[in-house]
Amino acid sequence: MIEKIRKVYTAPFYLSMNFDNPDPEQLRRIASLGRDAELQEILWMLETSEWRSRRMGAWFSLVRPEPEVGTAVLASLRTADGYLTAPDLAVVAVRLLGTEALPAIIDYQERAAVVGHGRLGRTSVLIELLGGMEVRDRPTENDRDFIAKMISVAELIEAS
Repeated sequence: MIEKIRKVYTAPFYLSMNFDNPDPEQLRRIASLGRDAELQEILWMLETSEWRSRRMGAWFSLVRPEPEVGTAVLASLRTADGYLTAPDLAVVAVRLLGTEALPAIIDYQERAAVVGHGRLGRTSVLIELLGGMEVRDRPTENDRDFIAKMISVAELIEAS
Protein backbone atom coordinates (compact mmCIF):
# COMPACT_ATOMS: atom_id res chain seq x y z
CA MET A 1 0.00 0.00 0.00
CA ILE A 2 2.76 2.48 0.91
CA GLU A 3 4.54 2.15 -2.44
CA LYS A 4 1.24 2.60 -4.27
CA ILE A 5 0.52 5.76 -2.30
CA ARG A 6 3.94 7.19 -3.06
CA LYS A 7 3.73 6.31 -6.76
CA VAL A 8 0.06 7.09 -7.51
CA TYR A 9 -0.99 9.76 -5.03
CA THR A 10 2.13 11.60 -3.93
CA ALA A 11 4.90 11.73 -6.53
CA PRO A 12 2.82 13.04 -9.44
CA PHE A 13 1.45 15.99 -7.44
CA TYR A 14 3.33 17.16 -4.36
CA LEU A 15 5.76 19.48 -6.16
CA SER A 16 3.45 20.57 -8.93
CA MET A 17 0.61 21.99 -6.85
CA ASN A 18 0.48 25.50 -8.26
CA PHE A 19 -1.63 28.01 -6.39
CA ASP A 20 -0.81 30.97 -8.66
CA ASN A 21 -1.89 29.27 -11.86
CA PRO A 22 -3.66 26.00 -11.02
CA ASP A 23 -3.93 23.35 -13.71
CA PRO A 24 -7.62 22.39 -13.98
CA GLU A 25 -6.76 18.94 -15.37
CA GLN A 26 -4.45 18.23 -12.45
CA LEU A 27 -7.12 19.31 -9.97
CA ARG A 28 -9.68 17.04 -11.68
CA ARG A 29 -7.21 14.15 -11.39
CA ILE A 30 -6.72 14.89 -7.69
CA ALA A 31 -10.49 14.89 -7.15
CA SER A 32 -10.95 11.67 -9.12
CA LEU A 33 -8.11 9.87 -7.39
CA GLY A 34 -9.33 11.09 -4.01
CA ARG A 35 -12.78 9.68 -4.62
CA ASP A 36 -11.40 6.36 -5.88
CA ALA A 37 -8.80 5.88 -3.13
CA GLU A 38 -9.39 3.39 -0.37
CA LEU A 39 -10.28 5.05 2.92
CA GLN A 40 -7.22 3.44 4.54
CA GLU A 41 -4.97 5.02 1.91
CA ILE A 42 -6.32 8.50 2.68
CA LEU A 43 -5.98 7.92 6.41
CA TRP A 44 -2.42 6.63 6.02
CA MET A 45 -1.45 9.75 4.08
CA LEU A 46 -2.83 11.95 6.85
CA GLU A 47 -1.09 9.96 9.59
CA THR A 48 2.33 9.46 8.04
CA SER A 49 5.41 11.43 9.01
CA GLU A 50 6.24 11.79 5.29
CA TRP A 51 5.44 15.43 4.54
CA ARG A 52 4.86 14.85 0.82
CA SER A 53 2.17 12.22 1.33
CA ARG A 54 0.70 14.14 4.24
CA ARG A 55 0.39 17.27 2.13
CA MET A 56 -1.33 15.41 -0.68
CA GLY A 57 -3.52 13.49 1.74
CA ALA A 58 -4.98 16.82 2.76
CA TRP A 59 -5.99 17.68 -0.81
CA PHE A 60 -7.44 14.22 -1.49
CA SER A 61 -9.50 14.59 1.69
CA LEU A 62 -11.55 17.40 0.17
CA VAL A 63 -13.66 14.90 -1.75
CA ARG A 64 -14.13 12.38 1.05
CA PRO A 65 -17.33 12.69 3.11
CA GLU A 66 -16.43 10.09 5.74
CA PRO A 67 -16.29 11.49 9.28
CA GLU A 68 -13.03 9.61 9.90
CA VAL A 69 -11.37 11.76 7.25
CA GLY A 70 -12.31 15.02 8.95
CA THR A 71 -11.09 13.65 12.28
CA ALA A 72 -7.81 12.53 10.67
CA VAL A 73 -7.29 15.94 9.02
CA LEU A 74 -7.62 17.64 12.41
CA ALA A 75 -5.23 15.19 14.05
CA SER A 76 -2.74 15.62 11.21
CA LEU A 77 -2.95 19.40 11.51
CA ARG A 78 -2.35 19.31 15.26
CA THR A 79 0.87 17.37 14.69
CA ALA A 80 2.01 19.03 11.45
CA ASP A 81 5.72 19.71 11.16
CA GLY A 82 5.59 23.21 9.82
CA TYR A 83 4.88 25.24 6.73
CA LEU A 84 5.28 22.36 4.25
CA THR A 85 2.07 20.74 5.48
CA ALA A 86 0.25 22.95 7.98
CA PRO A 87 -1.26 25.53 5.60
CA ASP A 88 -2.59 22.77 3.32
CA LEU A 89 -4.05 20.82 6.24
CA ALA A 90 -5.52 23.97 7.79
CA VAL A 91 -7.22 25.06 4.55
CA VAL A 92 -8.66 21.59 4.05
CA ALA A 93 -9.79 21.41 7.70
CA VAL A 94 -11.63 24.70 7.29
CA ARG A 95 -13.26 23.56 4.03
CA LEU A 96 -14.36 20.24 5.56
CA LEU A 97 -15.30 21.32 9.07
CA GLY A 98 -15.66 25.11 9.17
CA THR A 99 -15.34 26.56 12.66
CA GLU A 100 -14.74 23.08 14.11
CA ALA A 101 -11.23 23.42 12.66
CA LEU A 102 -10.37 26.44 14.82
CA PRO A 103 -9.16 24.54 17.94
CA ALA A 104 -6.87 22.34 15.80
CA ILE A 105 -5.35 25.37 14.05
CA ILE A 106 -4.74 27.06 17.40
CA ASP A 107 -3.25 23.82 18.81
CA TYR A 108 -0.92 23.66 15.79
CA GLN A 109 0.20 27.24 16.30
CA GLU A 110 0.89 26.70 20.00
CA ARG A 111 2.94 23.57 19.30
CA ALA A 112 4.71 25.20 16.35
CA ALA A 113 5.71 28.19 18.45
CA VAL A 114 7.27 25.90 21.06
CA VAL A 115 9.27 23.84 18.55
CA GLY A 116 10.14 26.83 16.36
CA HIS A 117 8.36 26.01 13.12
CA GLY A 118 7.86 29.67 12.27
CA ARG A 119 5.80 31.02 9.37
CA LEU A 120 2.58 31.02 11.34
CA GLY A 121 1.08 33.92 9.41
CA ARG A 122 -0.64 31.65 6.92
CA THR A 123 -2.48 29.67 9.56
CA SER A 124 -3.21 32.97 11.34
CA VAL A 125 -5.20 34.04 8.28
CA LEU A 126 -7.51 31.07 8.79
CA ILE A 127 -7.88 31.78 12.51
CA GLU A 128 -9.00 35.30 11.62
CA LEU A 129 -11.38 34.02 8.92
CA LEU A 130 -13.00 31.73 11.47
CA GLY A 131 -13.44 34.55 13.96
CA GLY A 132 -10.59 33.59 16.28
CA MET A 133 -9.54 36.42 18.51
CA GLU A 134 -5.82 35.92 18.96
CA VAL A 135 -3.14 34.84 16.54
CA ARG A 136 0.50 34.08 17.25
CA ASP A 137 1.84 35.89 14.20
CA ARG A 138 0.10 38.70 12.40
CA PRO A 139 -0.50 37.64 8.81
CA THR A 140 1.05 39.67 6.03
CA GLU A 141 -0.68 40.55 2.78
CA ASN A 142 1.41 37.80 1.19
CA ASP A 143 0.00 35.32 3.72
CA ARG A 144 -3.55 36.49 3.00
CA ASP A 145 -3.01 36.25 -0.75
CA PHE A 146 -1.48 32.77 -0.50
CA ILE A 147 -4.34 31.42 1.63
CA ALA A 148 -6.91 32.97 -0.72
CA LYS A 149 -5.26 31.13 -3.61
CA MET A 150 -5.21 27.87 -1.64
CA ILE A 151 -8.92 28.26 -0.85
CA SER A 152 -9.62 28.82 -4.56
CA VAL A 153 -7.75 25.61 -5.41
CA ALA A 154 -9.73 23.77 -2.73
CA GLU A 155 -12.98 25.02 -4.25
CA LEU A 156 -11.89 23.85 -7.70
CA ILE A 157 -11.05 20.37 -6.38
CA GLU A 158 -14.37 20.16 -4.55
CA ALA A 159 -16.24 21.18 -7.71
CA SER A 160 -14.43 18.64 -9.91
